[in-house]
Amino acid sequence: MFSIVKETFFNYARKAPLGGRLTQEQVDGIECILDACNHAGIDDLRKVAYILATAFHETGGKMIPVREGFAKSDAQARRIIANRRYGKPDATSNGKPLHEQYGHVYYGRGHVQLTWADNYMRMANILGVPLLKNPDLALDKDISSRILVEGMTRGLSGRGDFTGKSLDDYFSESIDDPIGARRIVNGTDKAGLIATYHKNFLDALNAAHTATPQPENIDPDLAKPDQPNLLKDKTIIGGAAGMASTGGLGFLASIDSPYALAALIVVALIAAFFGYMFLSICSDSISFLHIPRFIRGGARASHVAHISLTTCHALRLRWLPIPYAPVFISTPVDRSTKATVLLRYGR
Repeated sequence: MFSIVKETFFNYARKAPLGGRLTQEQVDGIECILDACNHAGIDDLRKVAYILATAFHETGGKMIPVREGFAKSDAQARRIIANRRYGKPDATSNGKPLHEQYGHVYYGRGHVQLTWADNYMRMANILGVPLLKNPDLALDKDISSRILVEGMTRGLSGRGDFTGKSLDDYFSESIDDPIGARRIVNGTDKAGLIATYHKNFLDALNAAHTATPQPENIDPDLAKPDQPNLLKDKTIIGGAAGMASTGGLGFLASIDSPYALAALIVVALIAAFFGYMFLSICSDSISFLHIPRFIRGGARASHVAHISLTTCHALRLRWLPIPYAPVFISTPVDRSTKATVLLRYGR
């Protein structure tokens, strides 16, 4: 068992390996993994750090369970792995059919990519969770955290369930091998990179451990998750941002604060109001806004148009601000009639 000050931990982890950002999903995922480590009785922070580093790598930094290829649905994941050996329903690693078959495709799911029907069955038997019948249970963050910890330790099964290797083989009183520890999951693939993540998480755990004096430069705000990205937010404001983005305003994707978006909406509404007033003034002759300037060699051109002056009369306007040239009202204002307007173009 171990105990840490989470404000300190997340201050450090935000900087590295999380790269200055911290989402609510990352916080939830990390806390589930830490709870699973404590529940398994792990007290060596090196082992805890390597479990976190593995999850960070396997989930692309999300720290939550994912489908293989970061697929959004079962159907998409099936398409991604259709040509792989385990891309067929009920496929097993040794080719021997299981007694129970449910027609599922057992592609990678979770904090670490559990694959093959027989591996789902083995983990289901160890944890007492019906993973073979319902493989998407591996996407539950609590169950996935248990799979992650059990697979990397000599836990309930007494062996490393992913490859036969466990954290005890690489971290002990005489061994400290974060590069070789990659063999617990996947040979030597990205071993050096994951060892870097291990160091980052270990620094955060050591600094946050309650048995050590806490650093003085801890900012409580940095331990809090960032504001949600509005394009993924399910609130009304988030939905508005998403629709605007699909309509071509992709810059809204970078607006993380709902207050900033609200201010933007207020400005847009004010602009829309004045735009409406302007167009209502010019409602009968909107086309004159798009008349090109036929200016040649200093010569002037003019165009006669008609405009409804009801609003002009109400506002007591005699000059209207039109792009490139003023509009001069050349006849008396009358609520019930239209006046001739002369557009003068010039340099």
